[in-house]
Amino acid sequence: MSNLNLEKVVVKRSVMTIFIAMSFLIITGLLSYALLFRENLVTDWYMDVVGSENVISAGTTNDLHIFLYDEEGNPIKNANVKVILDMPEMVHYIKKPMRHVENGLYEAEILLSMGGTWVGWVEAKRGSETYINQFLLQSDGKVMSNDFRDPKDHFHLDQPLPPVIQQQLD
Repeated sequence: MSNLNLEKVVVKRSVMTIFIAMSFLIITGLLSYALLFRENLVTDWYMDVVGSENVISAGTTNDLHIFLYDEEGNPIKNANVKVILDMPEMVHYIKKPMRHVENGLYEAEILLSMGGTWVGWVEAKRGSETYINQFLLQSDGKVMSNDFRDPKDHFHLDQPLPPVIQQQLD
């Protein structure tokens, strides 16, 4: 009988040992992945939004141009760049990829669905480096119908409007 008890103990310990070893390997792997592939937020790059002082007409397609530069003032030519457009107090969230044109100049086609102040959020990734910045755009015009809105714009007329916009519609 003592032989059977010894076999049960040996089997139980080997299963526990395998479980502990696998847990250690999984945790070590996850920590290594997090350390090697973590995002590094860069704060010394800068951008220049071309024509941001101009007013954009709502309901018409416009090209948005942004120059990106690194910490030494060199154009960033190999980043994955996207822009998100939204309005304070509203729910729009238009997300667009930007393509590199030349010498650090990136562009995206945008279609704003109403007049007012829009906030642009630029996210540029190069390897593990990520640069994030914001800018403002001014747009003129009324609230556009679906035919003159970006299909990716999450805005709809059923959501509550800010009091200032509601007063303009009344």
